Amino acid sequence: MENKSSPTRSVERALEILDCFLAEDELTLNEVSEKTKLSPSTVYRIMQTMQKKYFIERDEISKKFSIGEKINKLANTADKDLNVELKKVAYSHMSKLYDKYNENTRLYILDGTYKLCIESIESTREFRVVIKAGERHTVIRGAAGKVFLAYMSEEERKKLIKDTNITVESLDKVKENGYALSLGEREEGLVGIAAPIFNKEGDVVASLSISGPAARFINEEMSDKINDLVICCKEITIRLSI
Repeated sequence: MENKSSPTRSVERALEILDCFLAEDELTLNEVSEKTKLSPSTVYRIMQTMQKKYFIERDEISKKFSIGEKINKLANTADKDLNVELKKVAYSHMSKLYDKYNENTRLYILDGTYKLCIESIESTREFRVVIKAGERHTVIRGAAGKVFLAYMSEEERKKLIKDTNITVESLDKVKENGYALSLGEREEGLVGIAAPIFNKEGDVVASLSISGPAARFINEEMSDKINDLVICCKEITIRLSI
Protein backbone atom coordinates (compact mmCIF):
# COMPACT_ATOMS: atom_id res chain seq x y z
CA MET A 1 0.00 0.00 0.00
CA GLU A 2 1.25 3.47 -0.90
CA ASN A 3 2.25 5.69 2.00
CA LYS A 4 -0.04 8.75 2.21
CA SER A 5 3.01 10.95 2.74
CA SER A 6 4.97 9.42 -0.16
CA PRO A 7 6.66 11.73 -2.70
CA THR A 8 4.20 10.52 -5.34
CA ARG A 9 1.22 11.56 -3.25
CA SER A 10 2.80 14.94 -2.59
CA VAL A 11 3.17 15.51 -6.33
CA GLU A 12 -0.45 14.46 -6.88
CA ARG A 13 -1.61 16.97 -4.27
CA ALA A 14 0.45 19.76 -5.86
CA LEU A 15 -1.13 18.99 -9.24
CA GLU A 16 -4.60 18.92 -7.68
CA ILE A 17 -3.92 22.39 -6.30
CA LEU A 18 -2.82 23.67 -9.72
CA ASP A 19 -5.98 22.20 -11.26
CA CYS A 20 -8.03 24.53 -9.06
CA PHE A 21 -6.73 27.52 -11.01
CA LEU A 22 -8.03 26.25 -14.37
CA ALA A 23 -11.41 27.81 -13.64
CA GLU A 24 -10.41 30.61 -11.24
CA ASP A 25 -7.66 33.23 -11.54
CA GLU A 26 -7.39 33.82 -7.79
CA LEU A 27 -8.32 31.67 -4.80
CA THR A 28 -8.04 31.90 -1.03
CA LEU A 29 -6.42 29.16 1.03
CA ASN A 30 -9.82 27.95 2.23
CA GLU A 31 -11.20 27.87 -1.32
CA VAL A 32 -8.33 25.68 -2.47
CA SER A 33 -8.85 23.48 0.59
CA GLU A 34 -12.53 23.04 -0.26
CA LYS A 35 -11.85 22.26 -3.91
CA THR A 36 -9.12 19.70 -3.21
CA LYS A 37 -10.73 18.22 -0.07
CA LEU A 38 -7.36 18.66 1.67
CA SER A 39 -6.93 20.27 5.06
CA PRO A 40 -5.96 23.97 5.10
CA SER A 41 -2.70 23.10 6.85
CA THR A 42 -1.76 20.57 4.14
CA VAL A 43 -2.67 23.00 1.38
CA TYR A 44 -0.71 25.80 3.01
CA ARG A 45 2.40 23.61 3.41
CA ILE A 46 2.35 22.49 -0.22
CA MET A 47 1.61 25.97 -1.55
CA GLN A 48 4.47 27.44 0.46
CA THR A 49 6.85 25.12 -1.38
CA MET A 50 5.23 25.94 -4.72
CA GLN A 51 5.49 29.64 -3.93
CA LYS A 52 9.22 29.32 -3.25
CA LYS A 53 9.63 27.72 -6.69
CA TYR A 54 7.45 30.44 -8.35
CA PHE A 55 4.69 28.03 -9.40
CA ILE A 56 2.24 29.89 -7.16
CA GLU A 57 2.05 33.57 -6.19
CA ARG A 58 0.28 35.24 -3.28
CA ASP A 59 -1.06 38.78 -3.18
CA GLU A 60 -0.03 40.25 0.16
CA ILE A 61 -3.04 42.57 0.26
CA SER A 62 -5.89 40.25 -0.75
CA LYS A 63 -4.07 37.15 0.57
CA LYS A 64 -5.28 35.28 -2.51
CA PHE A 65 -3.17 32.84 -4.48
CA SER A 66 -2.72 32.73 -8.26
CA ILE A 67 -0.61 30.98 -10.90
CA GLY A 68 3.06 31.99 -10.68
CA GLU A 69 5.49 33.20 -13.32
CA LYS A 70 7.08 29.75 -13.72
CA ILE A 71 3.78 28.31 -14.97
CA ASN A 72 3.34 31.28 -17.32
CA LYS A 73 6.83 30.72 -18.73
CA LEU A 74 6.08 27.05 -19.33
CA ALA A 75 2.81 27.99 -21.05
CA ASN A 76 4.60 30.52 -23.27
CA THR A 77 7.16 27.88 -24.24
CA ALA A 78 4.38 25.48 -25.17
CA ASP A 79 2.66 28.19 -27.22
CA LYS A 80 5.89 28.94 -29.10
CA ASP A 81 6.38 25.25 -29.91
CA LEU A 82 2.77 25.01 -31.10
CA ASN A 83 3.16 28.10 -33.31
CA VAL A 84 6.33 26.70 -34.89
CA GLU A 85 4.52 23.44 -35.69
CA LEU A 86 1.45 25.33 -36.89
CA LYS A 87 3.46 27.48 -39.29
CA LYS A 88 5.40 24.48 -40.54
CA VAL A 89 2.24 22.49 -41.28
CA ALA A 90 0.25 25.42 -42.67
CA TYR A 91 2.80 26.96 -45.02
CA SER A 92 2.61 24.40 -47.83
CA HIS A 93 -1.20 24.64 -47.82
CA MET A 94 -1.06 28.43 -47.77
CA SER A 95 1.29 28.31 -50.76
CA LYS A 96 -1.24 26.31 -52.77
CA LEU A 97 -3.91 28.94 -52.17
CA TYR A 98 -1.47 31.71 -53.04
CA ASP A 99 -0.27 29.97 -56.21
CA LYS A 100 -3.86 29.54 -57.41
CA TYR A 101 -5.21 33.02 -56.64
CA ASN A 102 -2.18 35.28 -56.01
CA GLU A 103 -4.02 37.06 -53.19
CA ASN A 104 -2.83 37.90 -49.68
CA THR A 105 -2.75 34.66 -47.67
CA ARG A 106 -2.29 34.98 -43.91
CA LEU A 107 -2.25 32.82 -40.82
CA TYR A 108 -3.46 34.32 -37.54
CA ILE A 109 -3.57 33.23 -33.91
CA LEU A 110 -5.51 34.86 -31.09
CA ASP A 111 -3.43 37.11 -28.84
CA GLY A 112 -5.67 38.43 -26.08
CA THR A 113 -8.19 40.70 -27.79
CA TYR A 114 -6.05 40.86 -30.92
CA LYS A 115 -5.41 38.65 -33.91
CA LEU A 116 -1.68 38.16 -34.44
CA CYS A 117 -0.36 37.39 -37.91
CA ILE A 118 2.29 34.67 -37.62
CA GLU A 119 2.72 33.89 -41.33
CA SER A 120 1.97 35.91 -44.45
CA ILE A 121 2.35 35.41 -48.20
CA GLU A 122 1.72 38.72 -49.93
CA SER A 123 0.15 39.13 -53.35
CA THR A 124 2.37 40.47 -56.14
CA ARG A 125 -0.62 42.17 -57.77
CA GLU A 126 -1.41 45.86 -57.57
CA PHE A 127 -3.80 47.39 -55.03
CA ARG A 128 -3.01 45.22 -52.04
CA VAL A 129 -2.86 45.86 -48.30
CA VAL A 130 0.35 44.53 -46.77
CA ILE A 131 0.29 42.90 -43.32
CA LYS A 132 3.57 41.38 -42.18
CA ALA A 133 4.08 38.49 -39.79
CA GLY A 134 4.23 39.88 -36.27
CA GLU A 135 1.57 42.56 -36.79
CA ARG A 136 -1.46 42.62 -34.49
CA HIS A 137 -4.91 43.97 -35.23
CA THR A 138 -8.09 44.10 -33.19
CA VAL A 139 -10.14 40.92 -33.30
CA ILE A 140 -13.37 42.79 -34.00
CA ARG A 141 -12.30 43.78 -37.51
CA GLY A 142 -11.97 41.48 -40.50
CA ALA A 143 -12.81 37.89 -41.41
CA ALA A 144 -10.04 36.26 -39.38
CA GLY A 145 -11.23 38.07 -36.27
CA LYS A 146 -14.80 36.91 -36.84
CA VAL A 147 -13.60 33.30 -36.84
CA PHE A 148 -12.06 33.71 -33.39
CA LEU A 149 -15.12 35.53 -32.09
CA ALA A 150 -17.44 32.81 -33.41
CA TYR A 151 -15.73 30.10 -31.36
CA MET A 152 -15.31 32.07 -28.13
CA SER A 153 -17.54 31.50 -25.14
CA GLU A 154 -20.77 33.51 -25.17
CA GLU A 155 -19.53 35.64 -22.28
CA GLU A 156 -16.21 36.46 -23.96
CA ARG A 157 -17.61 37.46 -27.30
CA LYS A 158 -20.45 39.52 -25.85
CA LYS A 159 -17.86 41.71 -24.12
CA LEU A 160 -15.89 42.18 -27.32
CA ILE A 161 -18.76 42.84 -29.73
CA LYS A 162 -20.48 45.30 -27.42
CA ASP A 163 -20.81 48.67 -29.16
CA THR A 164 -20.02 47.12 -32.56
CA ASN A 165 -22.21 46.13 -35.51
CA ILE A 166 -21.35 42.46 -35.02
CA THR A 167 -24.25 40.32 -33.81
CA VAL A 168 -24.30 36.98 -32.03
CA GLU A 169 -26.47 35.67 -34.86
CA SER A 170 -23.86 36.59 -37.48
CA LEU A 171 -21.16 34.78 -35.49
CA ASP A 172 -23.36 31.71 -35.13
CA LYS A 173 -23.68 31.82 -38.93
CA VAL A 174 -19.88 31.74 -39.21
CA LYS A 175 -19.81 28.47 -37.25
CA GLU A 176 -22.67 27.08 -39.32
CA ASN A 177 -21.04 27.98 -42.66
CA GLY A 178 -17.50 27.09 -41.63
CA TYR A 179 -16.04 30.39 -42.80
CA ALA A 180 -16.30 34.16 -42.26
CA LEU A 181 -16.63 36.96 -44.81
CA SER A 182 -15.51 40.56 -44.40
CA LEU A 183 -16.57 43.33 -46.75
CA GLY A 184 -14.61 46.52 -46.15
CA GLU A 185 -14.69 46.11 -42.36
CA ARG A 186 -10.97 46.52 -41.75
CA GLU A 187 -10.03 48.53 -44.82
CA GLU A 188 -12.45 50.22 -47.22
CA GLY A 189 -12.71 48.26 -50.46
CA LEU A 190 -10.96 45.20 -48.99
CA VAL A 191 -12.65 41.79 -49.02
CA GLY A 192 -11.50 38.87 -46.89
CA ILE A 193 -12.57 35.32 -46.20
CA ALA A 194 -11.26 33.21 -43.34
CA ALA A 195 -11.78 29.74 -41.90
CA PRO A 196 -10.82 28.07 -38.61
CA ILE A 197 -8.02 25.60 -37.91
CA PHE A 198 -8.53 23.24 -34.98
CA ASN A 199 -6.22 21.20 -32.77
CA LYS A 200 -6.85 17.55 -31.90
CA GLU A 201 -8.93 18.61 -28.89
CA GLY A 202 -11.30 20.48 -31.19
CA ASP A 203 -10.24 23.97 -30.10
CA VAL A 204 -9.63 26.74 -32.62
CA VAL A 205 -5.89 27.46 -32.70
CA ALA A 206 -5.69 29.62 -35.80
CA SER A 207 -7.55 31.39 -38.55
CA LEU A 208 -6.41 31.29 -42.17
CA SER A 209 -7.50 34.05 -44.53
CA ILE A 210 -7.17 35.20 -48.11
CA SER A 211 -8.01 38.76 -49.05
CA GLY A 212 -7.85 41.35 -51.78
CA PRO A 213 -9.56 44.45 -53.21
CA ALA A 214 -13.27 43.96 -53.92
CA ALA A 215 -12.84 45.06 -57.56
CA ARG A 216 -11.01 41.84 -58.40
CA PHE A 217 -11.64 39.57 -55.40
CA ILE A 218 -15.39 39.28 -55.86
CA ASN A 219 -15.69 37.45 -59.16
CA GLU A 220 -16.78 34.14 -60.67
CA GLU A 221 -14.09 32.40 -58.59
CA MET A 222 -15.48 33.59 -55.25
CA SER A 223 -17.20 30.32 -54.38
CA ASP A 224 -14.06 28.41 -55.40
CA LYS A 225 -11.96 30.59 -53.11
CA ILE A 226 -14.26 29.84 -50.18
CA ASN A 227 -14.33 26.10 -50.88
CA ASP A 228 -10.56 25.88 -51.36
CA LEU A 229 -9.93 27.84 -48.17
CA VAL A 230 -12.25 25.65 -46.08
CA ILE A 231 -10.70 22.47 -47.51
CA CYS A 232 -7.23 23.86 -46.86
CA CYS A 233 -8.05 24.51 -43.20
CA LYS A 234 -9.51 21.03 -42.81
CA GLU A 235 -6.31 19.52 -44.23
CA ILE A 236 -4.17 21.54 -41.80
CA THR A 237 -6.45 20.46 -38.93
CA ILE A 238 -5.98 16.81 -39.90
CA ARG A 239 -2.18 17.23 -40.02
CA LEU A 240 -2.14 18.86 -36.58
CA SER A 241 -4.18 15.97 -35.17
CA ILE A 242 -1.76 13.26 -36.27
